[in-house]
Parts: sequence; C-alpha cells; structure tokens
Amino acid sequence: MQQLRRLLSVTVALFLLAGPLHAQESEVAADSSFASRMQKAQAKVQASSNPDSLRRAYAGDFFQYYLERPETEAGQKAVHAAFLWWKSAGATGEIDEAMTQLDPDARAWSMALLSIKLAYRESEERTPEDYADLLKGLKSRLTHPRSKSAALLDLARHHRASDKTQKAKAAKLFTEVVDLNADSIMVNIALGNLREMETLNVGQKAPGFEAQTISGKRIALSELEGKVVLLEFWATWCGPCRPEIPHLKDVQERYGREKDFQLVGISLDESTKKLKQFVQDRRISWPQVQEPGGFDTGIAKRYSAPGIPKSYLIDREGKIAAKDMRGEEYAEEISQLLEKGGKQ
Repeated sequence: MQQLRRLLSVTVALFLLAGPLHAQESEVAADSSFASRMQKAQAKVQASSNPDSLRRAYAGDFFQYYLERPETEAGQKAVHAAFLWWKSAGATGEIDEAMTQLDPDARAWSMALLSIKLAYRESEERTPEDYADLLKGLKSRLTHPRSKSAALLDLARHHRASDKTQKAKAAKLFTEVVDLNADSIMVNIALGNLREMETLNVGQKAPGFEAQTISGKRIALSELEGKVVLLEFWATWCGPCRPEIPHLKDVQERYGREKDFQLVGISLDESTKKLKQFVQDRRISWPQVQEPGGFDTGIAKRYSAPGIPKSYLIDREGKIAAKDMRGEEYAEEISQLLEKGGKQ
C-alpha cells in the first residue's frame, strides 16, 4: 500500500509538471508558426497590386495574435508589425481603435509609439499638437516603465522643438526618463538631451576636437577658427540621414571651394570599409571622421548626439550658430554667416 501511494504521488507530480511544460512547448510552436506567417504576409504584400488593403487585413491579424499572446516575443513582434502596417496603409482609425485595447501596463506601447507618431505626422487630419495631447494622456496612464519612458521622451522632444519657452518642461520630462531607468538607450538619449540643453545652446562655445579622417588627414576644430564650420553627425545605416545628403552636396558645391567654409561629416559607422564604399558610391567629397564607438564616445558624446541625423553650424568665432538644420535651411544659415565677413 505504501508503494502504491508513492507511485501515485510520483504520477501526480509528473502530471503537474507536464502541464506547464506542454504549454511552453505549445507557445514556442505557435510563435514559430506565426513568424512564418508574417514572412509569407510580407511576400504577398510586396507582390500585391493593392498592398494597402492587404496591410490593413494582415495588421488586424497580427494585432489579434498579440492580444492572445501578449507576453511572448512573437506577440511583441506582431503588435509592432500591426501598428507599422496600419501606419503604412494610412489606417489611423484602426490605430485609434487598437490603442483602446492596449493595457496601460503593456510593454507593447514602447514599440507602437513610433508608428503612432509617424501615422499622426503623415495624416492630413492630425497635427503635432494632437500627438502631444495623446502623449500627455499616456504620461499619466502608462505604468510599464519602458513604455512610459518612450512616451515621456517623445513629449519632451515635442516641448523642445515646438517652443523654446518649454525648456523647463522638457528638462523635467527627460529627468523622469533618467529616474525611471527602464532602458539604457532611452536613459542615454535623455541624458544627451539634458547635456545639450545645458552646454550646447546657440551662442555657446562649440566643444573642441582633434581627429583623423578616413582618408588619413588630421582635422582639428581649433584650426578651423575663422571659418564657418558645419558638423553633420550621420551613418550609412541611418534611414533619415540619407535624404539630407543631396542638400549637403548642394552646400558643398556652393561653398566648398571657399576658404571660409568647411563641411565635416562625423560618421557613427562601425565598418570603415562600408563607410568608404558608401562615400565613394555617393560621391561625397567632404571629409569624414569615423566614430565607431557610437553615441557614447568621442566627438558624438561631446556633442550629445544620441540620435542622428544631427547638425551643428559653428560661426567664425567657434560658437554654435544653429543646430539640427534640414533641407534648404543649411544654405540659408551658412550664407548669412559668410556674409558677415572674416576675422579682422
């Protein structure tokens, strides 16, 4: 009888262990199967003559998968894909509806916010203030540290970009991100912004540096004093950086032959070979300094460049004259500084 009881105890224990194990195996199999479905969906969308319609349909499928398995890695990828495809299809209505179904404690918000921001930006019916209002609501609602950090960062950036009088609000929000300490990348971005707001304002002295270009030439900011200098932080892998290249080429063609102007690229690429090939293929003629250590080292850290593209225009006295220019803004600012004349 005692042996029978022992056998029954072992059998029950094995049964109880088998339940969770079977569930885990089932989740892994489901995630693997769904990854394959996502790949097939991508292929069908690329081959379709009406891709937006398919994106809407598949996005709904992806989001449903996330709702059923919100804690799995495939579930996180699914919700990211859902919002990205809705954004690409211009389906702001579906995005609004999906947001009502996301739990305030979901880490999925941190992945969804980028697509939501782009969807609001590209919509003719939405404004940057609409997105800011959304973030203000999320600031108090979200409880997942990483998701809350993502919302705080976007709201802080909005305050910085839209109104200089909101500097104190932006600094407070960046500090909240640092205090949450939910994600090292977000913390570094917040710290970089705080450092820039403190020491890299227009009118302040630009941090000095000395480096070697990828062609082997030495370059030092101190030796460029008396010239107008444009520093452009970028990388070959940076999607938003590439549209700026034609504008930089235009600047180089207009002012590159003048002794009073110098354009310098600061690349965050890891591969020197890839960078050199890209520069050659795109016929980029201005000197390039490579910073393979990324955002946290060297010149990039000194100039608080946690995100790229980022630009600093430095006047003849070595002071910051403008920051983060885009498109035609480059030429307009440079022309004004050059017209002021050289050192007397």
